[in-house]
Formats: sequence, C-alpha cells, structure tokens
Amino acid sequence: PAALPIQKPVAPIPPVTPPAGRAKWPLALASTVLLAALGYAAFFWARLPVPAREDHLAAKSPPEEAISEEASRTAELALRSIQLGKLDTASGVLGDARKHGVALPGLSYQAALLALRLGDGYAASDWIARSVAARECVPECLYLRANSAGTIGDYAVACAQFEKAAGYTAFSPRYFFFWGEALRRYGHSAQALAQFERALLCRPNSTDADLIRFKMGLAQIEAGADEKFDADLQSALAQKTAPGETLLLAAAVEINRAAYPAAAEYLQRAKTAMPPGLLSARLRDFFFQTHAGQHDLAAVWPRTAPAGPVEPAPARPRAVVIDPATRSLSEADPAVW
Repeated sequence: PAALPIQKPVAPIPPVTPPAGRAKWPLALASTVLLAALGYAAFFWARLPVPAREDHLAAKSPPEEAISEEASRTAELALRSIQLGKLDTASGVLGDARKHGVALPGLSYQAALLALRLGDGYAASDWIARSVAARECVPECLYLRANSAGTIGDYAVACAQFEKAAGYTAFSPRYFFFWGEALRRYGHSAQALAQFERALLCRPNSTDADLIRFKMGLAQIEAGADEKFDADLQSALAQKTAPGETLLLAAAVEINRAAYPAAAEYLQRAKTAMPPGLLSARLRDFFFQTHAGQHDLAAVWPRTAPAGPVEPAPARPRAVVIDPATRSLSEADPAVW
C-alpha cells in the first residue's frame, strides 16, 4: 500500500476569553428591568385613590369571622347575670366558657373585672395575665393592674403599668392622665406635669380639659410654684368673678404654705362659685383630703364633700373599675386612692 503522507501537527486553538465586564451583563439587564417594573408599580399604586387601595387590600385579606352562636349566648347570659347582681353566676359562666374553649373576645377581661368586684385578687391576676397573653384589652388590663397596685400604696408599680398602657393608646388622654396622678401620689409631681400636658394635648377642648388643668395646677403647687404660675393665678383671681377651680388652686397654695385661715377664705368663695357636685368632686383629691381635718378648713368644708384622708385599703384591693365605653375622665378618676 502507498505510504500515507506525513501531516504536520496543528497547534490547538486558544479559548476565546470575553472582555472583562461582559459576563455579568444578562444579570445587570434583568435587575434593571425588575427595578423599573417595581418603580412603575409603586408609581401606579401611589396614584390610586385611597378607597381603591382599601378595596384591593380587602379583597386579598381573609374575611373576619363573627363570633359563634355559643359565644353570643355565653356573653348574653353573663351580662344578664351581672345586671341582676349575680356576680358569682356570671363568673362561673365565663369560667365554664374558657374550659370548653369558647372563642369570645374580651372574655378574660370581663372575668377579671368580675373577680375584682368579688374581691378575689388572685383570680383577677390570673384572668388579666390570660387577657394580656391573648393580646386582648391590653391597656384596660394594665389599668387594672395599676389600679390594684395603687389601692395598696404600691405607686411604683402603678406608674410602670400606666406607662405601658399609655404606649398602647398614644392618642387618648386617659392613661397619660392616670399616669400623672400615680406620679403625684408617688411624690414625683414635677414628672407628673409632663403626663398631664400630654393628656391635655390629646383632648384640649373637652369637659376633661378642665379636670386635667386643675390637676396640672395641683402638681405645679406640689412641685413648687414658679413665678409664672403665681402671676397667672393672681391675674385670674383679679377678675370680677374668679372661676371656682382658680379659687381652689389659690386655697391649695395657701394650704401648702400652712396659711389655713387664708385657704379657708378661698374655699368659702369657691362654695358660692361652683356647683356642689363639681366642688365635691374636686375636693376628693388627696391633696385636699390630707388637710381636710384642719380646724380652719373644717369650719367651711362643704357637707357634701368627703372630709379626711381616705380610709386604708382593705386586705383585698378594691378596684375602681372602668368601662371601655367611659368617656369622661372624672368618671374613673383614681384620686380615691
């Protein structure tokens, strides 16, 4: 056979190396497209009317389930028992409902209220803990804890619980007001001023505003009235008909100076300037109650107002229970501590 021709070796072809930066261009392009799509979606969402946004979100969210018929019957039976004064029966109904797993929002809180009204502090603490753990009626439960602590003179705990409750209701004056009252009883009147100011900021034009301003005046006197406070008070007293609460604050200034005859004169003027019910409510404050037995004040003290310090708390704390529907701070004023 003919000899095969000898072939020259062929050099291998070197691999083609792309220029630096080109290997990642598909990823960069995809990222750019994604960011552009997100930006367009955000622009479109911002231009939607608010009702359209809410409808869109509501369509995606699961429907809220109404309480069961059994839970409704449980609530009705408990409420009817409370109305008839059968607190033990109502407490038993709620306890049985919890054992059988009846889903009734607010059950633990209502059971805590009943336990406090029955004087069972241990059961109330257990119900309050259950309600807080379930994230139901949290600020109201913290109020109950604070109030129970206040009735036995533990104002440090009361202040801490009211502070937590205020964090849940930043736009409501209720717990800022109570926090300020607890600070006054704890001997921190200067710090109480900040809480009263916050409460007044939440509700500056209401029936509660007069009560808040009155408490602010007492806290200022307790903390040490400054020149501006004294000047404003004298200016208000110089009016032809000084407001009754201004006269009470003037009496508080004189009481703080131990000038009881002068305080008695202002108190006598306040009796003619204020309705008896409002005067009695303002004199329930512990500042006035502490000095009510003084001879000069006792001579002009209104008969309708309580005289003398509040009696010591019983062995089982008595709660000044509030209703979530309560509108006026004066209806749940913890000054009875």
